[in-house]
Amino acid sequence: MAKTLMCPEVLFSIDLTGKTYIVTGGNSGIGLVTVTQLAKQGAEVILACRRVAEGEKAKTQIQASGVKGKVDVMALDLASIESVRS
Repeated sequence: MAKTLMCPEVLFSIDLTGKTYIVTGGNSGIGLVTVTQLAKQGAEVILACRRVAEGEKAKTQIQASGVKGKVDVMALDLASIESVRS
């Protein structure tokens, strides 16, 4: 049976105020969980995703949970070099 991996609990209490993170695919799955946790810890998080409307929905959901950090949504399609450059 596979072992569940998790980081040490102490990492979840570190104050990330003043730090900025970019999370790709942050509108669903593990990306959404990552954005939420970083924002809970006070970080400014850029939620980068292909579908901006879905990103905005995720942002609303994250902010409604009472996080202290800031979440911004930006369009990013990693399959498009033009999108990456912009």
